[in-house]
Amino acid sequence: MSHTILCVEDEQDTGDLMKAILEREGYVVIRATDGRQAIDVIDSIQPPSLILLDIVVPFANGFKLLAMLRQKQQWQQVPIIMVSADSYPPDIQRTMTGGATAYVVKKPGLHNLLEMVRHVLHGGPGPKPEPEPASSPTPATRSSRAYRPVVMIVEDHEDTASLLRLLLEQEGYTVIRTADGESAHQLITSTAPPDMILLDLTLPTMSGLQLLQIIRMSPEWQWTPVLILTADNRVETITNAINLGATQYVQKPFVAAHLLQSVRQFTPAPQPGRERRTGA
Repeated sequence: MSHTILCVEDEQDTGDLMKAILEREGYVVIRATDGRQAIDVIDSIQPPSLILLDIVVPFANGFKLLAMLRQKQQWQQVPIIMVSADSYPPDIQRTMTGGATAYVVKKPGLHNLLEMVRHVLHGGPGPKPEPEPASSPTPATRSSRAYRPVVMIVEDHEDTASLLRLLLEQEGYTVIRTADGESAHQLITSTAPPDMILLDLTLPTMSGLQLLQIIRMSPEWQWTPVLILTADNRVETITNAINLGATQYVQKPFVAAHLLQSVRQFTPAPQPGRERRTGA
């Protein structure tokens, strides 16, 4: 029988990433995006196997929800993992004294949260320090034993980038990621082009529109499909991006199925055993 997890998280990208990671592990996830919605869910369902509770949520913060849950007879024994963006000691002490099972600081990719979920629900060791991730190979050095189209993500928000990577790698794509315009510029001038670029417009060091201009001026990269991914939905911004050569425009928060449909539309399908083309 699958474990059910109630996730109370107001930030769209972080909540989507939590849901995707947990569902990939086989858990059933119920999502609430603010305190009032969480209270409605609590009043309408049987207690879940676990609750992930962000401290900062609108209408009723995590401290109030924790106190309420520990006073509800049916919910008193449900494990609650408090989730926060920082490790402020008074907050940790307050939640643990209030009946929280564990306290997790959000880290890029949320891998430490998944480890704690496994620990609380199934026993075994808790989160341990993660090894440094191996640097992603560039398109020019990637193995060609199987044809895995390469998608380059230019996104500074860690949770959004992690969610995009998860979605694309599940579909069979190889993902490389940069977190700012300058790093992306260096890749453009030093490596072979990917099959597609997902480009945020609001970036450190260089805007997405500036980077788009550079891409369209590069002899090798100029024909690479560029999907703009941003929360800026102003008409002038969209018009500028299209005029500068954007292939398509997707607004945040995005729907995963729609985003993947756009990626599939402009990239070859991943195929095992087929070599990737390296030249024009």
